[in-house]
Amino acid sequence: TDILVSLWKALEEKDARKAAHLQEEIDVLRAVMKRGTVPSILKRSIERANIAPVGPARFPVQKSSLKVEEEIDQMLRHYHLL
Repeated sequence: TDILVSLWKALEEKDARKAAHLQEEIDVLRAVMKRGTVPSILKRSIERANIAPVGPARFPVQKSSLKVEEEIDQMLRHYHLL
């Protein structure tokens, strides 16, 4: 949330350099979100970061592969959540 608010402020202030940097920070999350459905990736991220026990995404969504789990962990480490 802090990154998104900062991005908004940078855009309002027409600070293209700062906005570009903040956009790159968001891209880390976006890359992982493309690896599955939004609910499945968000729920798995919340659980892996020990934020809350939200449970798996509902059928017909499949469980994340080990590779996707590793990518989620990398994203969480990037944001200091793991």
